[in-house]
Amino acid sequence: MIFRDAVRSLKKDFSRTFFYWLTFFVTSMFMFLFFNISMSDEIGVTFINSKNDVSTNVTIFVIILSSIDIMFANNFFIKKKAKHLAVMLVSGATYMQLAAYLLIQTFILLLIAIPLGIICALLLIPLINSYLASGLSSAFQVTVHFEAVVSTAIVLVYVIFWATLLNLSFAYRNSASLMMNESSISLKAGEPFFRVAGLSPKVKKILHGVLFLVPFICFYWNYNTILLMSIISLAGMFMCIRTWFLPLVNKLIYEKKMDNPIDLIVYGFFRNDLNLMKSNYILLLVGAILLVSFLVDINGAPLETMLVLLSYIVMNILQSMAIMFRYATEISGRTKFFKSIQNIGYMEEDVKKIILKECLLFYGFVFVLGSLYLLNTFVSLLIAKEIQFSFALTLYMLFVVPLALSCLINYMYYRKSILA
Repeated sequence: MIFRDAVRSLKKDFSRTFFYWLTFFVTSMFMFLFFNISMSDEIGVTFINSKNDVSTNVTIFVIILSSIDIMFANNFFIKKKAKHLAVMLVSGATYMQLAAYLLIQTFILLLIAIPLGIICALLLIPLINSYLASGLSSAFQVTVHFEAVVSTAIVLVYVIFWATLLNLSFAYRNSASLMMNESSISLKAGEPFFRVAGLSPKVKKILHGVLFLVPFICFYWNYNTILLMSIISLAGMFMCIRTWFLPLVNKLIYEKKMDNPIDLIVYGFFRNDLNLMKSNYILLLVGAILLVSFLVDINGAPLETMLVLLSYIVMNILQSMAIMFRYATEISGRTKFFKSIQNIGYMEEDVKKIILKECLLFYGFVFVLGSLYLLNTFVSLLIAKEIQFSFALTLYMLFVVPLALSCLINYMYYRKSILA
């Protein structure tokens, strides 16, 4: 009975199921490739006698980041099931039965995702070997290692445990009545993580602006400080969202009051998105900048370069998907609002304009932030002759393209959710 309901639920909400499955597919494919490179004899990453080198640090970093991405994908997947879970609770289902129901769904998706991910990884190995030989002038050939298979299995088991724990905690956190109201379980932004007591709002604004912008100067003073200065700048940017960007959006909303009601709604939604998604901006930028720093630190070593480059590509994809999932989770709670504005006279064409403008504004902000950090990083490295222009351009495009695809998918999902 539980198995049949679980399968039926997966079919009923195919679009969410597909993108949740896609996270597992990309993760399994990436992990299999990653461990077969990192655990080769030439690199020798091991979790038992770990070394404090770039390869080990990258391995730990990507596992942590992949887990965070799964959390966002899980939120996107599970929120739509809230009402169904509430009905199950009201009907007498226990939390263990809910756990079994959610575990069956996760297991089915993993059962399809993992084999396909590994098959795709095996198909990619010749391409990686070709790039190692021609692009990086390395005689090393990627082969399948038993230790890598075991490590991949351990990480994927951890993924199953992590996803199940998240799903079960969702049922514990939300009562049946709360889950029946989908809008009430939207993610909420927390309080600022950094406070300075005794400073006036104007002084705080100046301090936050300095922390955000001044570190970029240090990029050109010494390229070895890029990672540290980026972290300081990102902390300043995080605080500037509250002290600079949100007040600016509020000002735009006030000025637009009744002059342009479509822009008024767009800026209102963007204000909420900006505050809600700031942690995702940080994760995306930290991941990209950290891996670019690793690429510079390894001084052109072919295998380490391949390992970090693979991590950079997949982490950008997973982080863009995490933004897409969290944004889509927020979108799913806006159906009632759009029905209300249509009832007061907004036409379907107005709704389409709101959706398009909001998606472009939201992703445009992410694009501008990412470009600000990465372009300054690449220019600094180009001046220091630590990177070639063609390689810098490739890295930049590998950052931009996943974001553009996520924007397109979110836009299509937004239209489908609201206009269906």
